[in-house]
Amino acid sequence: MRALPWRAVWRPRTEADIQAGIDNGIVRETASFDAKQALPPPGRNKDLAKDICAMTVDGGSLVYGLGGDDRTRPDMRKPFDLAGAAERIDQVTQTGIAEPPVIEVHDIPSEEKPGSGYLCVIVPASPRAPHMLTIDADNRYWGRGATGNRILTEGEVARLYERRERWAVDRDQMLARTIDALPFTFDLSAVGAVVTVTRPVMPGRELLRVAAGDQPVDQFLQHELLRVARESDPFPDRHSSGLGTAFRIAQSGADLWVCSQHEDLDPSAEYQDRGEIRADGVLTYWHSPVLSSFGRDQGPPMFMMEGAVTSAVFQAIAVAAWLYERARFHGPVDIGIAALGIEAAAAAARAKSHMPAPVFGAPDYRRHDHVTAEELRSGLDDLVRRLLAPLFEVISVRDYDPLGGRTVDRTRDRRGRLEPADVRRTRLIG
Repeated sequence: MRALPWRAVWRPRTEADIQAGIDNGIVRETASFDAKQALPPPGRNKDLAKDICAMTVDGGSLVYGLGGDDRTRPDMRKPFDLAGAAERIDQVTQTGIAEPPVIEVHDIPSEEKPGSGYLCVIVPASPRAPHMLTIDADNRYWGRGATGNRILTEGEVARLYERRERWAVDRDQMLARTIDALPFTFDLSAVGAVVTVTRPVMPGRELLRVAAGDQPVDQFLQHELLRVARESDPFPDRHSSGLGTAFRIAQSGADLWVCSQHEDLDPSAEYQDRGEIRADGVLTYWHSPVLSSFGRDQGPPMFMMEGAVTSAVFQAIAVAAWLYERARFHGPVDIGIAALGIEAAAAAARAKSHMPAPVFGAPDYRRHDHVTAEELRSGLDDLVRRLLAPLFEVISVRDYDPLGGRTVDRTRDRRGRLEPADVRRTRLIG
């Protein structure tokens, strides 16, 4: 396995995974991992909050249900009663840390001891770090050392605040830079375009190569990533296009791969798909057309094909979610979408229902969001709805659901993604 350029987060999913971690020497205390035999006693909630607080700086995982003579190298499984455990972790996180960070709490049932099990707490690196421990008026910032928690120095706290501000500025500029880099030269007002960009906030230079494993990156993209894109089509019966139709893979420089439909296609051509995937995990997808005249004479009104916009956005984000899971990236993710050239566009759903069709009235629509890699995996539908709802509220029919009529949830069921029930608690901030 390639060495990970960010702090790897060990995420066991089964009791067998835990035993394999013990057998392979993975289960040992590091800057990104800690193991406990059980949750602290009820009067020691501060210890629980401190462990979570410390992990927020660079990310990591805590596994409860492991013990042994050496607490830094537990070598025995100790499944325990999970009743109320996840709820306690959530409550302590929300009330004992300012501001409450994002966490994921996963139950791992024991096959050998039914009714008992283990807890895996994933603490993604927080863009809002440092987080203050407030229980018992501690009011200090904690981080991780090689073998345990430590108090952050004044200089470290200052640098983390600078990092927080830098990431916030980068997020605001990310979508604007992507739109400025539009690779198409046709008249946007005639056919429109949609762009989606997904970026790990704390990337590693080799994220894509880690996801590819032992495969050459171009083969990995051709045989696996594009397959995932096709399987992620939210409307498979409509033969809609998206990243899965960009069959040609070409490397551009050392750290960029381009997915497109045709070789050397004229950038003025109005029917185009172009995906760009960087080695650090940034995925950008441009798609056109998203407007149609429905056979009318040229000129307004043009109609936005809501399904085309939704499919393009959904496939691109679903692929990013899968890619980050392959690379074992659990950190924060920035997402931006834009629909371009839509000022005179009305909605196809209104046209087909013979309702009055108001036009959008602005040159473009832009939205960005900040989520966790887990939300990409387990909350993709809600995320896409949230990103597109303000657009469709202006021009489409009342209560329009961009994912209405879906028959298969391919992003989780067909590729074995985590079921939503597997994540007992996920809190999102900022």
